[in-house]
Amino acid sequence: MHVLNRLALARAQTTFAALFLFIAGQVHAAEVPQIGGVLNIVAAEATIFINGVPVTTFAVDKDGSGGRGVDLTDWLVNGSNDIRLTVKPVTDQARATLEIQDFATQKALLTLEQEGAGEQSGEVTADGIPEWAFQRATPQAETADGLAAAVAALHAAYGKAEIDAIVEVSAPFFADQALRGGLDETIFREQAAPLFKTGTLGDLPELTITRHLDGRVFHVTGPDGMPPVAITFEEDGMKGAMRTGEWWSMIDGAWRVVR
Repeated sequence: MHVLNRLALARAQTTFAALFLFIAGQVHAAEVPQIGGVLNIVAAEATIFINGVPVTTFAVDKDGSGGRGVDLTDWLVNGSNDIRLTVKPVTDQARATLEIQDFATQKALLTLEQEGAGEQSGEVTADGIPEWAFQRATPQAETADGLAAAVAALHAAYGKAEIDAIVEVSAPFFADQALRGGLDETIFREQAAPLFKTGTLGDLPELTITRHLDGRVFHVTGPDGMPPVAITFEEDGMKGAMRTGEWWSMIDGAWRVVR
Protein backbone atom coordinates (compact mmCIF):
# COMPACT_ATOMS: atom_id res chain seq x y z
CA MET A 1 0.00 0.00 0.00
CA HIS A 2 1.16 3.50 -0.75
CA VAL A 3 -0.07 6.64 0.96
CA LEU A 4 1.13 10.19 1.47
CA ASN A 5 2.26 11.17 4.95
CA ARG A 6 -0.61 13.05 6.61
CA LEU A 7 1.66 15.91 7.74
CA ALA A 8 3.38 16.30 4.39
CA LEU A 9 0.58 15.30 2.07
CA ALA A 10 1.77 17.23 -0.96
CA ARG A 11 5.34 15.93 -1.05
CA ALA A 12 6.62 12.56 0.14
CA GLN A 13 5.08 9.21 -0.75
CA THR A 14 5.80 6.41 1.69
CA THR A 15 4.66 2.88 2.43
CA PHE A 16 1.50 2.34 4.41
CA ALA A 17 3.57 0.71 7.15
CA ALA A 18 5.79 3.79 7.37
CA LEU A 19 2.70 5.95 7.78
CA PHE A 20 1.66 3.73 10.69
CA LEU A 21 5.04 4.22 12.35
CA PHE A 22 4.79 7.97 11.88
CA ILE A 23 1.30 8.51 13.21
CA ALA A 24 1.85 6.11 16.11
CA GLY A 25 4.48 8.52 17.40
CA GLN A 26 6.89 5.76 18.32
CA VAL A 27 8.63 2.71 16.89
CA HIS A 28 8.13 -0.45 18.89
CA ALA A 29 10.92 -2.99 19.17
CA ALA A 30 10.92 -4.92 15.92
CA GLU A 31 11.09 -8.68 16.03
CA VAL A 32 12.70 -9.07 12.62
CA PRO A 33 15.80 -7.63 10.91
CA GLN A 34 15.50 -4.30 9.13
CA ILE A 35 17.20 -4.59 5.76
CA GLY A 36 17.12 -1.91 3.09
CA GLY A 37 19.27 0.45 1.17
CA VAL A 38 19.63 3.47 -1.05
CA LEU A 39 18.91 3.54 -4.77
CA ASN A 40 20.57 6.36 -6.74
CA ILE A 41 19.84 6.88 -10.43
CA VAL A 42 20.71 9.27 -13.26
CA ALA A 43 18.57 9.67 -16.40
CA ALA A 44 16.96 6.26 -16.03
CA GLU A 45 14.20 4.08 -14.69
CA ALA A 46 15.43 1.44 -12.25
CA THR A 47 13.55 -1.50 -10.76
CA ILE A 48 14.56 -3.69 -7.82
CA PHE A 49 13.52 -7.34 -7.91
CA ILE A 50 13.64 -9.64 -4.88
CA ASN A 51 13.39 -13.33 -5.75
CA GLY A 52 11.80 -12.32 -9.05
CA VAL A 53 9.25 -9.90 -7.59
CA PRO A 54 9.49 -6.25 -8.80
CA VAL A 55 9.20 -4.61 -5.40
CA THR A 56 9.92 -0.98 -6.35
CA THR A 57 10.58 1.21 -9.39
CA PHE A 58 12.16 4.67 -9.37
CA ALA A 59 12.54 6.94 -12.39
CA VAL A 60 13.89 10.38 -13.30
CA ASP A 61 13.74 12.30 -16.58
CA LYS A 62 16.57 12.89 -19.03
CA ASP A 63 17.97 15.83 -17.10
CA GLY A 64 17.40 14.39 -13.67
CA SER A 65 19.07 12.41 -10.95
CA GLY A 66 17.89 11.35 -7.55
CA GLY A 67 17.95 8.88 -4.74
CA ARG A 68 15.51 7.15 -2.47
CA GLY A 69 15.61 4.89 0.53
CA VAL A 70 14.12 1.44 0.03
CA ASP A 71 12.95 -0.94 2.74
CA LEU A 72 13.37 -4.48 1.42
CA THR A 73 12.53 -6.50 4.53
CA ASP A 74 8.90 -7.19 3.59
CA TRP A 75 9.93 -9.32 0.59
CA LEU A 76 12.97 -11.13 2.01
CA VAL A 77 12.86 -14.72 3.22
CA ASN A 78 15.18 -16.64 5.50
CA GLY A 79 18.35 -17.73 3.76
CA SER A 80 19.56 -16.63 0.35
CA ASN A 81 17.62 -13.99 -1.59
CA ASP A 82 18.22 -13.09 -5.22
CA ILE A 83 18.44 -9.31 -5.70
CA ARG A 84 18.30 -7.88 -9.21
CA LEU A 85 18.61 -4.28 -10.39
CA THR A 86 17.39 -3.46 -13.91
CA VAL A 87 17.96 -0.16 -15.71
CA LYS A 88 16.06 1.39 -18.62
CA PRO A 89 17.96 4.45 -19.89
CA VAL A 90 16.45 7.83 -20.71
CA THR A 91 19.76 9.08 -22.14
CA ASP A 92 23.22 7.60 -22.73
CA GLN A 93 24.23 8.98 -19.32
CA ALA A 94 21.93 6.52 -17.53
CA ARG A 95 23.25 4.71 -14.48
CA ALA A 96 22.01 3.33 -11.18
CA THR A 97 23.54 2.18 -7.90
CA LEU A 98 21.86 0.15 -5.18
CA GLU A 99 23.54 -0.18 -1.79
CA ILE A 100 21.91 -2.61 0.66
CA GLN A 101 22.67 -2.85 4.36
CA ASP A 102 21.36 -4.14 7.67
CA PHE A 103 19.92 -1.05 9.36
CA ALA A 104 20.50 -2.37 12.87
CA THR A 105 24.18 -3.24 12.48
CA GLN A 106 24.99 -0.82 9.60
CA LYS A 107 26.67 -3.79 7.91
CA ALA A 108 26.95 -3.48 4.13
CA LEU A 109 25.34 -6.49 2.46
CA LEU A 110 25.41 -5.86 -1.28
CA THR A 111 26.21 -3.15 -3.84
CA LEU A 112 24.93 -3.30 -7.42
CA GLU A 113 25.94 -0.81 -10.13
CA GLN A 114 24.68 -0.61 -13.70
CA GLU A 115 25.60 1.88 -16.43
CA GLY A 116 23.28 2.09 -19.41
CA ALA A 117 20.65 -0.50 -20.23
CA GLY A 118 20.94 -3.85 -18.51
CA GLU A 119 20.88 -5.47 -15.13
CA GLN A 120 23.04 -6.57 -12.23
CA SER A 121 22.27 -9.19 -9.63
CA GLY A 122 23.59 -10.60 -6.40
CA GLU A 123 22.52 -12.35 -3.21
CA VAL A 124 21.57 -11.17 0.25
CA THR A 125 21.42 -13.70 3.08
CA ALA A 126 18.80 -12.93 5.71
CA ASP A 127 18.33 -14.52 9.11
CA GLY A 128 15.48 -14.12 11.56
CA ILE A 129 12.83 -13.32 8.95
CA PRO A 130 9.41 -14.73 9.92
CA GLU A 131 7.20 -16.66 7.55
CA TRP A 132 5.27 -13.95 5.75
CA ALA A 133 1.62 -14.37 4.82
CA PHE A 134 2.38 -14.69 1.09
CA GLN A 135 4.62 -17.68 1.80
CA ARG A 136 1.59 -19.53 3.16
CA ALA A 137 -0.58 -18.59 0.18
CA THR A 138 -2.21 -21.19 -2.04
CA PRO A 139 -0.60 -21.04 -5.52
CA GLN A 140 -2.95 -19.92 -8.26
CA ALA A 141 -2.93 -20.27 -12.04
CA GLU A 142 -2.02 -17.47 -14.44
CA THR A 143 -5.72 -16.68 -14.90
CA ALA A 144 -6.01 -15.59 -11.23
CA ASP A 145 -9.71 -16.44 -11.18
CA GLY A 146 -11.70 -14.05 -9.04
CA LEU A 147 -8.88 -11.57 -8.43
CA ALA A 148 -10.27 -8.81 -10.64
CA ALA A 149 -13.57 -9.05 -8.77
CA ALA A 150 -11.72 -8.86 -5.43
CA VAL A 151 -9.93 -5.69 -6.56
CA ALA A 152 -13.26 -4.20 -7.63
CA ALA A 153 -14.75 -5.07 -4.23
CA LEU A 154 -11.85 -3.37 -2.44
CA HIS A 155 -12.32 -0.31 -4.65
CA ALA A 156 -16.01 -0.20 -3.74
CA ALA A 157 -15.21 -0.60 -0.03
CA TYR A 158 -12.96 2.45 -0.12
CA GLY A 159 -15.63 4.36 -1.99
CA LYS A 160 -18.15 3.64 0.76
CA ALA A 161 -15.58 3.98 3.56
CA GLU A 162 -16.39 0.43 4.69
CA ILE A 163 -13.46 0.19 7.09
CA ASP A 164 -14.35 -3.29 8.42
CA ALA A 165 -14.31 -4.71 4.90
CA ILE A 166 -11.00 -3.01 4.11
CA VAL A 167 -9.43 -4.37 7.30
CA GLU A 168 -10.71 -7.88 6.57
CA VAL A 169 -9.29 -8.08 3.06
CA SER A 170 -6.01 -6.51 4.28
CA ALA A 171 -5.64 -8.75 7.34
CA PRO A 172 -2.42 -10.48 6.12
CA PHE A 173 -0.82 -7.07 5.52
CA PHE A 174 -1.64 -5.92 9.05
CA ALA A 175 -0.43 -9.20 10.55
CA ASP A 176 2.92 -8.99 8.79
CA GLN A 177 3.41 -5.36 9.76
CA ALA A 178 2.65 -6.19 13.40
CA LEU A 179 5.58 -8.62 13.30
CA ARG A 180 7.83 -5.80 12.13
CA GLY A 181 6.84 -2.95 14.39
CA GLY A 182 4.23 -4.00 16.92
CA LEU A 183 1.50 -2.16 15.02
CA ASP A 184 -1.88 -3.45 13.92
CA GLU A 185 -5.16 -2.40 12.38
CA THR A 186 -5.97 -0.25 15.43
CA ILE A 187 -3.64 2.42 14.08
CA PHE A 188 -5.39 2.22 10.72
CA ARG A 189 -8.83 2.58 12.25
CA GLU A 190 -7.96 5.44 14.56
CA GLN A 191 -5.48 7.47 12.53
CA ALA A 192 -5.43 6.60 8.84
CA ALA A 193 -9.05 5.66 8.11
CA PRO A 194 -10.48 9.14 8.84
CA LEU A 195 -8.46 10.49 5.92
CA PHE A 196 -10.09 8.02 3.53
CA LYS A 197 -13.62 8.81 4.71
CA THR A 198 -13.26 12.36 3.41
CA GLY A 199 -11.37 11.43 0.25
CA THR A 200 -12.38 11.26 -3.40
CA LEU A 201 -12.14 7.86 -5.05
CA GLY A 202 -10.79 7.64 -8.58
CA ASP A 203 -12.31 5.35 -11.19
CA LEU A 204 -11.12 1.76 -11.21
CA PRO A 205 -8.79 1.47 -14.24
CA GLU A 206 -8.25 -1.40 -16.61
CA LEU A 207 -6.19 -3.92 -14.67
CA THR A 208 -2.90 -5.58 -15.50
CA ILE A 209 -2.31 -8.70 -13.41
CA THR A 210 1.05 -10.48 -13.28
CA ARG A 211 1.92 -13.72 -11.51
CA HIS A 212 4.95 -14.15 -9.23
CA LEU A 213 6.49 -16.70 -6.86
CA ASP A 214 4.84 -19.65 -8.61
CA GLY A 215 1.39 -18.15 -8.20
CA ARG A 216 1.61 -17.26 -4.53
CA VAL A 217 1.72 -13.50 -5.23
CA PHE A 218 -0.03 -11.42 -7.90
CA HIS A 219 0.82 -7.85 -8.87
CA VAL A 220 -2.14 -5.66 -9.89
CA THR A 221 -1.63 -2.28 -11.56
CA GLY A 222 -3.43 0.19 -13.78
CA PRO A 223 -2.22 1.44 -17.18
CA ASP A 224 0.12 3.88 -15.41
CA GLY A 225 1.86 1.02 -13.60
CA MET A 226 0.50 2.22 -10.27
CA PRO A 227 -1.80 0.47 -7.74
CA PRO A 228 -5.39 0.43 -9.04
CA VAL A 229 -7.26 1.98 -6.10
CA ALA A 230 -6.60 5.72 -5.91
CA ILE A 231 -7.96 8.19 -3.35
CA THR A 232 -7.20 11.90 -3.14
CA PHE A 233 -7.87 13.87 0.02
CA GLU A 234 -7.10 17.15 1.69
CA GLU A 235 -6.19 18.03 5.26
CA ASP A 236 -5.27 21.43 6.68
CA GLY A 237 -5.03 22.86 3.18
CA MET A 238 -2.62 20.20 1.94
CA LYS A 239 -3.59 17.74 -0.77
CA GLY A 240 -2.62 14.08 -0.63
CA ALA A 241 -3.14 10.83 -2.49
CA MET A 242 -3.23 7.18 -1.57
CA ARG A 243 -2.83 4.12 -3.83
CA THR A 244 -3.54 0.55 -2.82
CA GLY A 245 -4.71 -2.84 -4.09
CA GLU A 246 -1.35 -3.74 -5.65
CA TRP A 247 -0.18 -7.03 -4.08
CA TRP A 248 -2.53 -10.00 -3.56
CA SER A 249 -2.40 -13.66 -2.49
CA MET A 250 -4.95 -16.43 -2.11
CA ILE A 251 -5.06 -17.12 1.64
CA ASP A 252 -7.55 -19.43 3.36
CA GLY A 253 -9.70 -19.57 0.24
CA ALA A 254 -9.97 -15.81 -0.35
CA TRP A 255 -8.00 -13.12 -2.16
CA ARG A 256 -6.21 -10.92 0.35
CA VAL A 257 -3.97 -7.82 0.20
CA VAL A 258 -0.51 -8.79 1.45
CA ARG A 259 1.51 -5.63 0.81
